[in-house]
Amino acid sequence: MARHHVHLMHTVCIRLRCLRSALGLSKISAIEFGVDGGNGLLAMENIAQEVEKEVPVEFEIYGFDTGSGLPEPIDYRKTLPPSPFGSL
Repeated sequence: MARHHVHLMHTVCIRLRCLRSALGLSKISAIEFGVDGGNGLLAMENIAQEVEKEVPVEFEIYGFDTGSGLPEPIDYRKTLPPSPFGSL
């Protein structure tokens, strides 16, 4: 598992323990909009499986994508400025 996923998993476990005790959660739905190739969705599934081993909570993972990408902006305020790092 990638280092940033391990850190994310640890953070999620800590927060879930707090939420679970405060709210009595036993199941959580996680949603990703714009899954593209599905890499983020698969990473979320893997992290959820690892977290479920540490915290008694069940995950339901959902992903949505239209397959057509983002619409072109019609207002200049909805455009992103050029990145100083180039195209990511």
